[in-house]
Order: sequence, then structure tokens, then C-alpha cells
Amino acid sequence: MEISMDLTTISGLVVANISDADSWNGVYSNIQALQAITAILSIIGSGFVSGYAFFQYGLKLQEACSFFCLSVSNLLLAICWLLGAFVFRKSDFSRDIVCYNIQAVGQILYLSTFFYTVNYMWQLCKSLKRTLDNTLDPISNTERCIAIAASIVSSVLPVCLAVPKLYIGNSNGCYGNSTNPHSCLVVNVGSLITIDWQAYTNDSCKQIHLYGTSGFLFVFFLTAVSMLVLLGYVLYFLRARQITDEQRVVIVMTKWRLLLLMIIFFFCSMSAVMLAFRKLVNHAEKSEIDEILYYFQAFTAVSQGFFSFLAFWFTLCLERNLKQKSCHDVETQTLLMRSQKRQYASTQTTNVHAAQLQRTFLNRSRATTDIAV
Repeated sequence: MEISMDLTTISGLVVANISDADSWNGVYSNIQALQAITAILSIIGSGFVSGYAFFQYGLKLQEACSFFCLSVSNLLLAICWLLGAFVFRKSDFSRDIVCYNIQAVGQILYLSTFFYTVNYMWQLCKSLKRTLDNTLDPISNTERCIAIAASIVSSVLPVCLAVPKLYIGNSNGCYGNSTNPHSCLVVNVGSLITIDWQAYTNDSCKQIHLYGTSGFLFVFFLTAVSMLVLLGYVLYFLRARQITDEQRVVIVMTKWRLLLLMIIFFFCSMSAVMLAFRKLVNHAEKSEIDEILYYFQAFTAVSQGFFSFLAFWFTLCLERNLKQKSCHDVETQTLLMRSQKRQYASTQTTNVHAAQLQRTFLNRSRATTDIAV
């Protein structure tokens, strides 16, 4: 009787687990389709941006080089998650290894986009400072070496952070006999957990999961703080400075680029951060909040290249409009009118004096026009 009761209980638990997994199969299938679509859009967008940056500006300018590296990183990240969507499956032990390593590579590329974003913002700040200081001297070898070192660190550091996860995870079989059909999906980025927490019988796997999740959250907060510091530096640098018309265009474009970079960063990473934090604090999944975050993450975490393409196209059109407007204002002004503009700005003291100066310059302008005619 005891054996039969035990078998009945076990069979009931198995049926409950299977039904619970079946109820989420539709969610995972939808996430797979959404992940594939966003990955394709991101590949197209980041491929166009990286190609434009390479052929239009080359890799001579540090700003263009850092922007090209960011675009290539977004391109590789989208390719990785597109591969994960193709390898998506319900259960296959041989593919558990592949999915675990796809997750590791995806997180490496995900973190590299964080570092490259900060690097690109730093280059924008340096370029703005050189423009406002009217520095025409070529970039020194020291600055060039620092920029190259920053690009190398942005690629090497994520790999170094992922080496323990790759080595310990593969050597201890942390991919396990997964019963969850989401091992190859983007929903695991930030935590690298491909099976239920209770299924981990090896302490090394639990420790490496804790290391991967806490490391991802630490890099995110470090990147966020670095962005805010750079933005504060730009705002502080622009205080109490005399700005020319040409410099005003550069300032507006730099502000827009910095703002859009920060918006894309937080929009595309907040869902992954929230899911990683939930898995770090509470290992139980299968809730409505997790389902919403899964869909949102499948849309945002994979589409960084696509949103970067939209931001690039917006800033490119805005820059052209600002330059055309500036050139149009210059062409419609005579030399006398431009000199009046400068003298008004320097001698405008009171309303009475301003009115007198205006009448004087208008009379001179009419006289000059009569002589010309």
C-alpha cells in the first residue's frame, strides 16, 4: 500500500509539472518568434549603421571608430540571439550544451555593448571639448593610445568576466537535463540559469549562477553611473561659456546623441536587470510578472541595433537641418548686418542706447544701398 501511494503521489507531481510546462510552451513559442523578428531588424539596422560609419568616416576619427565598434557589437549580439531562436527546442540534452554556451556568448556581447556605449559617450565628450576650446592641434599619441586601450578593454573585459562561467559551467555540467524549453531564449540573459534552481545539485553550479547574476547587475549599475557622470560633466562644462553659431550646432547634436544613447541603454536593459534581480532574490518563476518581463525583454534586449539605427537616422537628419538653417542665415545677411549683430551684442546697454544705435546703423545701411545702386 505504501509503495502504491508513493507511486500515485509521484505520478501526480509529474503530471502537474508537465501541465505547468505545457502552459508555458505557448509563451516560449511567442517569445521565440518575437526574438527572431527583433534580431533580424537589429541585424539590418546595426549592419547599415556600421557600414555607413565605416565607408563614410572610416576609422581615422576616434569618435567614428568607437561608434563603429558599438554598431558591430550590436550586430554580433543580434546574430547570437537569432541563432538562439533557431536552436530553440523543448528538450534535447545534446543541445543543452549549445544553449548554455549561446547564453554565455550572448551575455559577453551584451556586456560589451555596455562598455562600448560608455566609450562612445566619452569620445563624444572629448570631441565637444575640443570644439569648444577651438583646438586645432592633432590628437596626441597618448590620447590615441588611450582610445585604443579603451576599445580593447571593452572587448576583453566581458570575455574575462565570462571565463569562469564557461569553464565551471561546462566542466560541472551546469546545463543539466533541462526540462524547461527556454534555454536558448533571451529570457535568461543576466542570470545564465537554464534550468530550475531546485534542479541544481552541484554547489559549483549554484555559485556560478550567483556570480553571473551579481556580475551582470554590477556591470549595469557601473555603466549607468558612468553615463550619468559623463552627462553631468558635459552640462558643467557648458556653463558660462560663450558659444558661437557653429559651436551651437555641435552642442545640440552632442546633447541629442548623449540623450538618445542613455534612453536606448536603459530601455533595452531594464527588463533584463529586473529579471536578473528577481532570479537572484526569488528563484521561483512562472508568474504573470515574469511573463510580462519575458515579452518585454524579448522585444528590447535584442533590438539595440534597431533602436540605434533609428537614433542615428534621427540625429543625421537633425544635423543636416541645423547646418542648412545656419548656412541659410549666413547667406541672407550682408556683411553690414553681421557686423551690426556683433556690435549689438557687445554694446547693448540700455533701451535708449540700443534704439539710437539701431537708427544709426539703419541710416548707414540705407546710405550704403543708395551708393551701390
